[in-house]
Amino acid sequence: MDTDNGFSIIMPVYNEEEVLESSVKKVIEEAGRLSFGIELIIVDDKSLDSSGIIADRLSTGFGNVRAVHHDFNQGAGAAFMTGINNSRYDWVILCPADNPFKSSEIERFFLRGHNPGADIVIGYRVGRPGYKAWVAFASRVYNWMVRSMFKINLRDFNWIHMYNKRVFKNIKVNSTGIIFFAELLIKASRSGYRIVEIESDMAIRVSGVSTVSRPSVIIKTFFDLIKLWSDLRYVWDLRKG
Repeated sequence: MDTDNGFSIIMPVYNEEEVLESSVKKVIEEAGRLSFGIELIIVDDKSLDSSGIIADRLSTGFGNVRAVHHDFNQGAGAAFMTGINNSRYDWVILCPADNPFKSSEIERFFLRGHNPGADIVIGYRVGRPGYKAWVAFASRVYNWMVRSMFKINLRDFNWIHMYNKRVFKNIKVNSTGIIFFAELLIKASRSGYRIVEIESDMAIRVSGVSTVSRPSVIIKTFFDLIKLWSDLRYVWDLRKG
C-alpha cells in the first residue's frame, strides 16, 4: 500500500448515536469519488449511548471503516491520538461526527498538503452556522486568546486539521481534551513544521447537541488554556536560562 497516497480519516465520537451512521455513510460515499486511498477510523470515547455499537456495526459493513474503543472517557485529543496510532496512511485528518466531509473538501486538503509540501493543513471557518450567538462568541474569543497568548498566527485552532504523521514523532502533547489541538499546533509551530491554512466549510448540525457547546466544557477549556500557557511559559523560560 502506498501510505503517502491516501488519507486516514479519524472521527472521534462521544454520544453521537443520532448522527454517527449517516455521517459515516456520507464520508464513505464521498470518498468513493476520489482517486486515492481512504480509511475511516471511528474512535468511540466511551460513549454513554449506543455510539459504540453503531461504530462496530459500520466497521463490519464497510471494508474501509474500523472502530476503536476507549475503556474510559479521555477527551477529543486523546481520541484523535488513538486514531493516529491505529492509522495506516502517512496523512491523518480530523473529521467531526456532526460535519462529514464532501469529496471536494477531502481533495482540497490532500492537494494542499502535497502541492507544495506541508506538514500540517489547518481548515478555518469563516462563519459558524447553527452556533448560538454566545457559543460562536466563545469560539472566537478562544481563538483570539490562543493567538495572543502564544504568538501564533493561525485563524482556527479547533476545526478540521490534517497532519503528516512525522509531526508526532518529535512532538509530545500532554493535553487530552479540546485544548490538545492548540497545544499540538503551538509546539509544531515552534518546532519549525510548515503549517498552511485553507478555508473550510461548516455545515449546520441536523440533530443532537455538540459536546463542545456545553457551558461546562467551554469553561473548562478556557481554564485548560490558561494552565497550558503557564506550563509552556515555564518550560520556555527554563530553556532560555
